[in-house]
Amino acid sequence: MIARKRRNSMLRFRLLNVISVAMSLLLLTSHVGAVSDTTPPTAPSGLTAEPVSESTVSLGWNAATDDIGVDHYTIFRDCASVGTTVGTSYTDVGLTASTDYFYYVLAYDAANNESGGGGACVTTLTPDLTPPSTPTSLAAKMEGKSVVLTWSASTDDRLMSGYKVYRNGVQIGTTNNLSYTDSSIASLMSYSYTVKAVDDSGNESASSTASAVTTPNFLYFTDFENGAADWTVVSGTWSTVYDGSRVYKSSTTFDNSSKIGEGSWSDYTVETRVKVNSWSSTNSPDVGIRVRFTDNKNYYLLGYKNGNLVINRTVAGTGNGGTSKPFTLQTGQWYTFKAVVQGSTLKLYVNGNLELTRTDSMLPTGAVGIESRFGDSRFDNFTVTQ
Repeated sequence: MIARKRRNSMLRFRLLNVISVAMSLLLLTSHVGAVSDTTPPTAPSGLTAEPVSESTVSLGWNAATDDIGVDHYTIFRDCASVGTTVGTSYTDVGLTASTDYFYYVLAYDAANNESGGGGACVTTLTPDLTPPSTPTSLAAKMEGKSVVLTWSASTDDRLMSGYKVYRNGVQIGTTNNLSYTDSSIASLMSYSYTVKAVDDSGNESASSTASAVTTPNFLYFTDFENGAADWTVVSGTWSTVYDGSRVYKSSTTFDNSSKIGEGSWSDYTVETRVKVNSWSSTNSPDVGIRVRFTDNKNYYLLGYKNGNLVINRTVAGTGNGGTSKPFTLQTGQWYTFKAVVQGSTLKLYVNGNLELTRTDSMLPTGAVGIESRFGDSRFDNFTVTQ
């Protein structure tokens, strides 16, 4: 019995020793797996330094690699840290013009292991004192109740900023484009326009050669942005709708006409933008401008009718053949129609080109208007001048 107890005690002792050894091995294994990260990242490569201005340098480099992961980069200028970033670019500002600088970048991992690094020298730009070249080919033309300016681009040894626009020597606007629209014009005025180029340092070019415009007497203008309540619908149905901007739209029935102005008007020019989205019938569809427009039985029509440009006359409800020429009017496309009536001479222009002329003195005076038959027709920038 005593011998059995001794054997059991010995077994328990040996078992405890085995467990103790096993736990020691486990702790040793765990300690070995927790060895700290001592491997640094690779050095960033391909460092570039570009002067952006006299006080700014843009840096860029290729990413470093690490067995666990790169945490961040530190940027050094002349051996002093100037910033950190997690990306592969950095902009250094507040520098002195015409000064040499030396940069290098180091990569760090989460354990703060530091890579090696290469450097790059850069010289900041000298102060920009050179103005852009002078804008050329400035042209001014009337469109509706606006003057539209266009010109050729200027160049600069660094970066362009934009253009300043002047009217009669006073600045009226700025733009980054090669065009500008002056909508603040009045009747019977002479305007002289010039343009200056500006670079990103604020240097201005010399003024362009001037382009002059003398405005006509504006009898009426609308872009329909405020509707068409001042118009009188003579026939059909009209409404203002949005088509890039507010426009005046006809229904697609047989006869739609609307008018504006005074019955005493005689000599004038009418200009408007016209677009037909679709035709609802091929039975002599038309669209155009009515001049010397008294009522639906007395007017001239200058526009498009059934495959032709026309200048037609209707008196007491009876029309005559008029003057015409073949023309292809594309649906969905804007055109500029201009009707000029001076005494007995009537002229039709399309997109600035004189297309038809007719001599007729049957209707000496009348208001102005528009017409559409079987067309989803839209009108915009309706202008009457003399």
